[in-house]
Amino acid sequence: MKLLPGIALMVCLSCVSQPSPWRPDGVSRLEDSATADGSGDNRAHLTSDVDTTIPPTDVTADGAPELLSDQDLAKGGDSSADIGTDAEVESSYPAWEYIHEDHGRASLSAVIEAYNGDVLAAGYQGFGGGGKDDLGLLIRLDGETGGQQWSTAHEENVHLHFTGLVENPVGEIFLSSINAGVLNATFSGQINVVEGQPKDLKALFWEQVSFASSGDLLLSGYDKQSASDGDNGGRICRTSQAGTVSWCKTLGPSGPQASERFACTLELPSGDLVALGSDSPQSGGTEGWAVGLTKDGEEVWEEWCGGPENELETIYDAILTSDGGIVAVGQSSATVGEYEQYDIWLVKLDYEGKELWSKSFDEPELQSGQAVLERPDGTLLVAAHSRGPDEERFGRLLHLTSEGALLHTLDIKAGKQLYVYDATFAADGGIILAGRYNTTTDMDNNRPWVKKMAWPW
Repeated sequence: MKLLPGIALMVCLSCVSQPSPWRPDGVSRLEDSATADGSGDNRAHLTSDVDTTIPPTDVTADGAPELLSDQDLAKGGDSSADIGTDAEVESSYPAWEYIHEDHGRASLSAVIEAYNGDVLAAGYQGFGGGGKDDLGLLIRLDGETGGQQWSTAHEENVHLHFTGLVENPVGEIFLSSINAGVLNATFSGQINVVEGQPKDLKALFWEQVSFASSGDLLLSGYDKQSASDGDNGGRICRTSQAGTVSWCKTLGPSGPQASERFACTLELPSGDLVALGSDSPQSGGTEGWAVGLTKDGEEVWEEWCGGPENELETIYDAILTSDGGIVAVGQSSATVGEYEQYDIWLVKLDYEGKELWSKSFDEPELQSGQAVLERPDGTLLVAAHSRGPDEERFGRLLHLTSEGALLHTLDIKAGKQLYVYDATFAADGGIILAGRYNTTTDMDNNRPWVKKMAWPW
């Protein structure tokens, strides 16, 4: 869930990294130690029998991964490839692609693998002009075939987008949203409001929901305290699955027309929290933003990452890594207002928000990193979308070392425009992507899109 049309959305999927990374958002299924309230929900990125080795053709004589040179990248390199709608990785893997032609002007923001192996995806479906009649959209697909089991378009008499989702071990689904607070969905798709929109705010935009180790829900986003542009404050809440709010905190705005927003909240092994997003002060520019909090919501530290204040760096997703750090992904631009020059941006932080390194990937001219995942071998996967010739949009996967060096790229093309907004690993070692598909450039023709594919390298 990122960058839906007309609204800049940011999301992250939360995980704990000791002793092994877990992501309480349905990336894999473990039957042991899971409880109904989500505690003990230690889901591994991939099951232990998945082959995570790099193919021999991509290994040097001394056994180290072969990195692509600048010349290789300029040419595309032998380790780059395109996957179209009719071409798949050669494998017996149950790969599939889902496009629902009946959902007009629709997009999917978030995707998870459910405990039973199904795929759940959430976003919005529009019926009227200007997004005024948008409905929250939730879809359940068969994990083996991609066949739709059901879809629900939910109405709350507001402009409604679902922005993130998690599932607890008994099959209850929790959804973050724009304009409708937090919602709960049953296994069969019946939706109810858990914690609604506070009356004292002009607007509340939740951009992600994740589980704490206790089973509580952690909500990340921003609120508007006035109707003017800007004036956004980053907002974090901790609530029970029944909707009892433990605490809520709004940080910012730092001044008139300033804008702060959180994309996600991570729980550290200590139980403390790190909220990540972006800070746009009144003076201009946008920087990556990280805030450390206790489990009770008390602010401990605040850090910024990125370049000078005239640059744009925005975080859309972040994870805890197995080496005890944080990796965040988003987009950057060297010139304020030059939308045509956005690059995929990756930054590594320590647990106190100090920047350790950052990388930008600037080919082609417009790219936006939307999701980041870690494999059991410590390498990283970034899901992004890019723009090619003739306004063609396509998905892009980057496979990187733990230090951000590029190993492989893969472009995924379908229709005229394909935007990838979220990604997750399946328990069987595959990758699940979600976003929107269009055979034209007319927004009314956007269709929800999900693709499951084998690990391609």
